[in-house]
Amino acid sequence: MKRNGLKIFLMGCFAVIVALVILTAWQRRESEGPGERRQADQQRVAPVEAAPVREGRLDRTRVFSGTLTASAETRIAPKISGRISRILVDLSDPVERGTEVAIMDDAEFAQAVNSAKADLVVARAQAAEASNRLELAKRELERTITLEERGVASAASLDAIQSDFTMREAAAEVAAANLEARKSALATAEIRLGYTRVTANWTEGDDHRVVAERF
Repeated sequence: MKRNGLKIFLMGCFAVIVALVILTAWQRRESEGPGERRQADQQRVAPVEAAPVREGRLDRTRVFSGTLTASAETRIAPKISGRISRILVDLSDPVERGTEVAIMDDAEFAQAVNSAKADLVVARAQAAEASNRLELAKRELERTITLEERGVASAASLDAIQSDFTMREAAAEVAAANLEARKSALATAEIRLGYTRVTANWTEGDDHRVVAERF
């Protein structure tokens, strides 16, 4: 009987404790405001998004990293030194054979062309003058030879005319050589001026390339 009475007593204590816990939880909930109770209810509810079932294709995508190596490579660089004023292409731009890719500052080279043209004009005038003087010296020599054969001109006079003709002939040759040198200088200046337009040229492969690097 004592053992049964102890069991009834313990069960009664347990029931009182459970009742106190429930009462405390109810009082705490009643002390909360409507907003707090609504927030607590939302936290307990798991969000679920519904959507109609449909059939479709599932794609599996993979990402790999690596380095591309071109089958052919051509490096384009100016043939002259100077400041680059504009670069006409950028990375990954397509380029065809002979396409201009950069323009350099050409003020100095254009001035060199103008100077060479002026020197050529002077050289042509000098060559023409030397040629005219040679022609006059030749006529004077021929006249003096005729006079010397007739006994009118002396041998000393003929020697002087002959010496002047030889000098005029050498001067004409020098003027002609100087004219050719000025022509060559002008051609060189024009070529260097053309180098200010940097073009993409290569000898092998197809006619199309892509810019991979730009310095």
